Amino acid sequence: MEWLISRVCEEFHCLPMVALTAIEDDAEGLIPVVMELRAYERATRAWERASGPGGDEREAEHLAGDDMVQEVIAHEFEDAQERQRARSAE
Repeated sequence: MEWLISRVCEEFHCLPMVALTAIEDDAEGLIPVVMELRAYERATRAWERASGPGGDEREAEHLAGDDMVQEVIAHEFEDAQERQRARSAE
């Protein structure tokens, strides 16, 4: 529980007692969902910086080992496949 409180404090910039209350009152389970979305967004930005034009190839290789970045890469691949299918259907 202490780890979760620490993560909520870090993610939402609040004190531990505020985090504890928020966790206890989170009947809808929004806190972990929002934390996951924020982590995905950070991973997306980091991947785009490292793998995009002018990016750092070594950093991209390092990031590619991260689980969240792997999700980003998988979604990019799925999106590219979808665009290809759409073009082929025209």
